[in-house]
Parts: sequence; structure tokens; C-alpha cells
Amino acid sequence: MSSPAANPKIKTAARQRNLYALAALSLIVIGSFLLAGYLQLLPAGWIAYWPILLILLGLFIVLTGRMTFGLPLPAFAIPRGVYPAAHLSLDGGGADVRLDDFAGSTQLAVGQFPDYAGPQLRVRHGQAQLILDHRAAMPFLVGGWTLSLVKGLPWSLTLRSQSGDFHLNLRNLNVAHLRLDSLAGDVDLTLPTNGQGDMQLSLTFGDLILRVPEEMGVKIKLNAGPLVNTRLDNQRFIQTAPGEWVTPNFSQSPHQDILSISLSQGNLWVT
Repeated sequence: MSSPAANPKIKTAARQRNLYALAALSLIVIGSFLLAGYLQLLPAGWIAYWPILLILLGLFIVLTGRMTFGLPLPAFAIPRGVYPAAHLSLDGGGADVRLDDFAGSTQLAVGQFPDYAGPQLRVRHGQAQLILDHRAAMPFLVGGWTLSLVKGLPWSLTLRSQSGDFHLNLRNLNVAHLRLDSLAGDVDLTLPTNGQGDMQLSLTFGDLILRVPEEMGVKIKLNAGPLVNTRLDNQRFIQTAPGEWVTPNFSQSPHQDILSISLSQGNLWVT
């Protein structure tokens, strides 16, 4: 058995605890100096500089809070309930997001999110609405988000990101609708093999990797900027119009996805 010192997770956890202990000790020291100053136990005039100490301490806390060294975010599990369908609204801000599926009977979704209270769950017209928003995240909990959605339930997804990357494996999910907006991040998307749906993807700065399962019927409508580089397998995708491609089995396939893609700058790879 390896020693705790050889375990990187234990080492990083100990390092993080030490950093926050140092921040707490700094607050105690500053508080002690302020108290001594107000009690006139220190030379006159020094107390005018105490805001500088607070600024330095604040910078230290921000920097140490960003240095998570791969520590896991708080885990969450949302009860399954009896919802006939569910909607996911996710705004990752600058966080990287990994989304996939799981086979569960008691949970609607599980994953990791930077808030010990977990994501919000609302019910509207009998449908579950799961909300993950970077504005609700705790400031010193950073790292990639993970999210697994239960299979066998119709999902609609609204995903947004400012600078984070998306890694979305929807292969085993039933996705009726997907709306994705990314300002400056890359997207790696595996399409679902179940059901039929429409998907709208908009990337301003970033690359898009689109993975199409062999059994899927797919139509791609691309609105691309002049600097966009597009790569498609000509044996799997037939160009039917400028900026439009379909799989040969699209009209006969029971599982069809129609993708409207807006790509201002970057690369599009379809595999």
C-alpha cells in the first residue's frame, strides 16, 4: 500500500488546507495588530496603512482559492421524482463542463458543482428544471464541472459558456432539443442515438468537434465565417446545398437530428 505522502490527492488536499490555514492565521494577525493600534499599544501613525494589509490578504485568498490543484468539487445527487420530462439550464461561465449519462432509478442527475447546496431544481408544468449557474458558485471552489443525466427520460438542454470548454457525450440520452452558446471555448459533442431532435449550436471563438454515431440520420446546416475551416467525411456526409450536408440514411432513419450551426471563427470537424 502506498504511503499518504505518495498519494497526490492526499498531498494536494494537505497543501490546500495549509494555504487556507495560513490565510486564517493572517486574518488573526491583522486583527490583533488593529486591536493593538486602537488600544494605542503600537507607535502612532502605522494604523493608516492597515488597508494595504487587507488588500494584500484579499489577493492572497483569491490566489490560493484559484490554486485548487485538482481537488474535487462538492458532489450532488438530485432525486429522480416522477417527472415525464426534464430541462437542463446550464451556464458554466469560465468553467469546463463534462456531461454524460447514467442508468439510475433514484436520481435525476448526479455530478460535481462548486456549491455545497448543489444545483437548483424547480418544477414547472410537471416538468423538472435543473439549473446550474456559475453565478451561484462559491468563489473559492473552482474546477471542472461534471454532470450525468438519467437515461430513459426526454431531455431538453440549454447550455451557455463564456470561456469554458464543453465535453458533451449525449450518445445514450434522449435529447429533444439542444441550444448551445459558447463565446470563447471549444465544444466536443457526441450526438444521441435515441429519438429525434433539433439542435442549435453557436460558437463565436472556438473549435467544434461533432461526433455522429453510424446509425444516426443527421442534417447539418452551417453558417460559417470566412476563417472557418470545415472537415467532413465525404463518404458519410453528402452536400445537398451550400453549407448543408446530410447522411445518406437521413430520410429513412427513425432517429433524426437537425443541427443548425453558427461558427464565427475556428474549426469544425465532423466524424
